Amino acid sequence: MAAAPLAAGRIDVSDYAFAEVHQGATIIADFGISNYGVNNPGYSAYPTGFCLRLITQEPGEEAEAIPGSTAEYFDDYAFRGWVESLDGEVSAPLYDPRAASLGFEEGTLLLTPGILNGTRAVGVVAGSASLTSQISEELFGPQFSARIFLKNLGPSVTLGMGGENVVRNAVLVTGVAGAGPRRVAGVVRTVTVANPEPATWALAAGAAALLLAPLRARLRMRSALDHPERPVR
Repeated sequence: MAAAPLAAGRIDVSDYAFAEVHQGATIIADFGISNYGVNNPGYSAYPTGFCLRLITQEPGEEAEAIPGSTAEYFDDYAFRGWVESLDGEVSAPLYDPRAASLGFEEGTLLLTPGILNGTRAVGVVAGSASLTSQISEELFGPQFSARIFLKNLGPSVTLGMGGENVVRNAVLVTGVAGAGPRRVAGVVRTVTVANPEPATWALAAGAAALLLAPLRARLRMRSALDHPERPVR
């Protein structure tokens, strides 16, 4: 099946080629890091950080420049991201330095332009987690596993890389690191998408619009001041 037909509820899209993620929906990725301890004997088996990259189809609009940087982002799109223990008792926000530089609150991740295999334009959501040793042990627990949550605050996006890849391959947990000398990649086991109920869909969309609109207007005004030849949209 090429894509998951997403209605209200939670659907496992791990083995689909693509999955549409509506506004207000949440991507949930279960992953393990037991290979970190295996590759770092004599050190704590609990890492103190990792990086996340999520690949989507290119959204089909022009990217905006981040002031003071060569980086770009799609200004209509944003995610709220965090990592959580399997029992839901411990969590930590994901960090995107580009979102922070634009004044977004902690845990906000941007959708940025990327190139897949050197040829194809895609969208990329990236973030990282920095953990104390105690939080890491509580987060990953005896199963050395946790969950990443990414709530879509903007328009719908299509998760997946296409080709021979499945959606599970489009969620990358890399740079799993700690006191030991070796870094490893986390093992993504399942990817599900949880959509809001129909009765709350409009409410979720409205809340996301209210969250993004004031900052978006401020950034566009800043861009117009920096580049007077560009009209404010």
